[in-house]
Amino acid sequence: MNTLLHFADATMQYYRGKQTGLWGLVGIALAIVIATAWDYILPIFEASGIVSLLNKTGLIYEGSPSMTAFRIFVAFILFYICLIIVGFVLLAVFSIVMMVSQSKIGQGLLIIAFFLIFFPFVALYGIVRLLAFMGDKKEQKQNPEAYAERKRLKKNKKVIDYLITAGVEEEKIKILRQREKECEKLYEKFQYDKAKEIMNAPLGVKEDNIISFEDAKNRLNRLPTMGDYFFLLGVTYERDIYLLVPRPQLPYQNDKFIGEKWLLKGEINYQSKEREFYLDLNNSPFDRDREYPKVDKINYFDHTKHTFKEIPFDEFELFIDPARCGFDRDFRAYLQFAHFQYYVEHELDLYFLQKRNLKNKINNAQTKEEFDSLVNEIKLFNIGNEDVVSRIWEQNSKYA
Repeated sequence: MNTLLHFADATMQYYRGKQTGLWGLVGIALAIVIATAWDYILPIFEASGIVSLLNKTGLIYEGSPSMTAFRIFVAFILFYICLIIVGFVLLAVFSIVMMVSQSKIGQGLLIIAFFLIFFPFVALYGIVRLLAFMGDKKEQKQNPEAYAERKRLKKNKKVIDYLITAGVEEEKIKILRQREKECEKLYEKFQYDKAKEIMNAPLGVKEDNIISFEDAKNRLNRLPTMGDYFFLLGVTYERDIYLLVPRPQLPYQNDKFIGEKWLLKGEINYQSKEREFYLDLNNSPFDRDREYPKVDKINYFDHTKHTFKEIPFDEFELFIDPARCGFDRDFRAYLQFAHFQYYVEHELDLYFLQKRNLKNKINNAQTKEEFDSLVNEIKLFNIGNEDVVSRIWEQNSKYA
């Protein structure tokens, strides 16, 4: 019997050793694969920020991969030991807390202990808040205009600051990379002076996304269409952000833009410089229906509750071209909303029917004064994209 048990134990030891050796071989093979494909794996570590973190902690030794690997190995061992120590300390503290908290006296002592530990931090926070409040009130009393302006600029500051500068650095980097590629070709031809001239030339990148009032007015002075998502953003003096949609600047509406207040929520990831804002649909005045049937649309869609707001020109503080702000996907999706589709149909019908009516009046004018007046009026119906849009309107509108 002892002999059989001995053989059984030997067999188990063999399989255990075999299994351990197998995983060791897997580890060696994995290390070889990583070393071979290191040029492809390194960009992944760089993109995830691991290389930057190791460099900041001084673990990367320039020009010596072996020393770098040794430092990382030692750092890992030390980190592992620290985790063990912290784990033992937390386990001991947790055990003591569990024992003490079993009685009412112990619970009371725990509350007192936590109060004594955190009271200085709470008191310090309270003092800082009190000093800030007192300074705020003092500024409000001494210089009410500056105080009001500071409070005004604080509203939507993070979002507006992002919109103003979004995409600027990315565009600069893109241009520099293109120039580096051009210079590499010039270096191969020994054209060093020309390469230097290219690298030192101004980048020609606009430093912000702000456009002038006249530029905004001219760009929005067009007929809207179902596929035109080149909108603008306007910031009012109340620091509200409006999505401004195209509309012809005709005499009866030439002092207002039209659009919708945009409620943007979210943050900016300053490490990756990526936008993490999103449109707050829950607080929007519009029902975001994407379906807009062509039959019985009045019964389905109450346009009186989905009217864009007209905002006078003088209420705007600045205008933003969102081309570099990363809203392309949002704008494309916006074209599918029912209220926007209704707006496009309504504006096109209104424009072309008014122009048709003016043409009829010109043909039936009784006096020269009436004729000249109508001709001057119809000259304003000369929008840049009218020729293209008119053909679309004639094919789709029931009034054509």
